Parts: sequence; structure tokens; C-alpha cells
Amino acid sequence: MTGKFLTTLGLARKAGRVIYGLDSVRAGIGTCALILLASDAGASVCREARHLGEKHGVRVMTAQFPKTDIGRALGKSLCSIAGVTDTGFSKALISYGEAAEGVPH
Repeated sequence: MTGKFLTTLGLARKAGRVIYGLDSVRAGIGTCALILLASDAGASVCREARHLGEKHGVRVMTAQFPKTDIGRALGKSLCSIAGVTDTGFSKALISYGEAAEGVPH
């Protein structure tokens, strides 16, 4: 599942369906279908993401990958928060994330 999750995230970026960084996610929250957090994202970023998700009805998901892996999938060095703007990519990422955690569908 590891490969599928990061590959799908990279495809979403190439398709222009990912915004990254707290300021960009905050500014583009109206277009987000999913807020993705790195497993080692800081407490303040997590708190802000959860606040934005609750306020705007957007699901917030913590990936099982650190910001180095998330950043690499997005073509960056590090990324602790990203917003996925496409519902299809969002559903796929949620599905792969839940499968990795052993959550039944």
C-alpha cells in the first residue's frame, strides 16, 4: 500500500490537484476535498488543519509517512500539510491510507 499511496499523491500533484503548505491550504480550503498531514507534522500545523477541516467540512487525514516522504512525492524536500482538490484522488488516498492501517472498507 505504501507505493500506491505515494504514487497516487504524486499523480495528483502532476495533475495540478494538490496544494501544499499551510498558507496555501488555508487560502485554498474552499477547493479542498482532503487535508493531508504528514505523520511528523508539528502540533500547531495539526491543530490548524483540524480547525480548518471542521470549519469547512473537509476531511483531515494523517498519513503514515513523514514529511520527507510526502515532500518527495510532491517534488519538494519537505511537506507537512497538503490539500487535495480532486474528489477521486482524495477517495483513493483515503482508501489506501485505511487499507494500510487495516481499517475494513
